[in-house]
Amino acid sequence: MIHILFLIPQIGKYEPDFLVISPKYGFRLIEVKNWSLNPINTAKTSGGLTIGKKVQNPLFQARKFVDDLNGYLTSYYEQLPNLYKSIAV
Repeated sequence: MIHILFLIPQIGKYEPDFLVISPKYGFRLIEVKNWSLNPINTAKTSGGLTIGKKVQNPLFQARKFVDDLNGYLTSYYEQLPNLYKSIAV
């Protein structure tokens, strides 16, 4: 089985770290965070992280990638079924 890997693809205005396309598993968006546990002040169950004074949410960021990829694919390939079932983060 062949899998296709894209490094830092541009999807709309977002650039996830990896996009893997698999005939069996569909699309997989991977966002890698470069941090250690030391600077994290708080971590919430919603995925939010407070690092110093900055709040980040990698789950929200990945969801935006999925929305943009879905929008791109449905605008160019209207015959495709509901793609949210084929895209995962």
